[in-house]
Amino acid sequence: MSLKITKLINILLYFFSLCCLQIGVAYSQDIKIMGAEIEWHKYYDNVFIKTSEYIVPKTQKQGDKIILDFTPAKVESFKVINKKSPRIKTVYSIQNKEDVGRIIIELKCPVKHEVASLYGKEEVLVEVSSSQAQVPVLIAEKEAKEPVENKKEEPLNKEGKLSYPSMKRDSLFDIKVASPLKEEKKLRQNILKGKVIVIDPGHGGEDPGASAFDGTKEKDLTLKTSIYLAQYLKDYGATVFLTRKTDVKKTLQDIAAFANKINADAYIGVHFNSLNRPKAGTETYYYTPNSFRLAALVHKRMVLGLKREDRGVRQMMFYTISRTCMPAILVEPVYLTDMQEGILAKSSEFQKEIAKSIALGVKDYFLR
Repeated sequence: MSLKITKLINILLYFFSLCCLQIGVAYSQDIKIMGAEIEWHKYYDNVFIKTSEYIVPKTQKQGDKIILDFTPAKVESFKVINKKSPRIKTVYSIQNKEDVGRIIIELKCPVKHEVASLYGKEEVLVEVSSSQAQVPVLIAEKEAKEPVENKKEEPLNKEGKLSYPSMKRDSLFDIKVASPLKEEKKLRQNILKGKVIVIDPGHGGEDPGASAFDGTKEKDLTLKTSIYLAQYLKDYGATVFLTRKTDVKKTLQDIAAFANKINADAYIGVHFNSLNRPKAGTETYYYTPNSFRLAALVHKRMVLGLKREDRGVRQMMFYTISRTCMPAILVEPVYLTDMQEGILAKSSEFQKEIAKSIALGVKDYFLR
């Protein structure tokens, strides 16, 4: 009897030891959270959380904090402070429970956020963007009282000047610019006849926007590119309105109110991108569901025409594209902070290629 009991005890001890070993292995296999990096962008922030392997965190928002819990995980202690971003204050870690590593993102203001675990990169991406609470209320009472007059646009004159309507329909201005379409046949000149399109060259005046390595300002490049784009669309037969004609700043409220008041068929905001870390490529933004198809078609044409990295179509609550009633998009063809793309952006030929690509996308949108 004692021998049987001894064998039974030995068997029990064996299984107990095996269980302890498995628990120890499981414990040693906890995923490690090794740090975080904040990528500041002029429109949004990306928080990259470095992990030892793929893991999907549980996310919650509490007051001015975004909390991500990783299970099972061990977290290294760290704290990242961001002085540039108007949205993120700090990102830090704590070991919330024995098997739960917690990352806390402290915010400076109300935000929207998206979380994605990047398979194969051992990273979790948190994209933080401004929320509706930050967007000022659109006040257009004054503009609504002003009558909208229908004026015919001036054709090319003998001196080769183009007359573009400014934001106010009762003022026209002349800009000397060589037509980028002079080498193309105009067999389909009127394919956009009857369509009203607002082009908004980003920034202006005291707002220079981003800067290239040599100091070239975004506001100057957006205006030049927008003028080419206006010519392309006019040659397709569209009625085109530019929101600014020179180096001046228009308020976002005025821009959105104007586009709504004239019942435009499309709004296109022209910008150039920037980032405080190496990044290049083409991005296109939309906000409302009825703007997605326009964004997708224009983006496709830009990627094909510019031959830069495809960084995708993104939904973002920028003021003008979230406060306009028509399909509205904001394009970021290249990054000024990338050396090669900054040089390209200054080239008139590349600006024409940007404009041509956008115009083709607009044409695709209205003809499908």
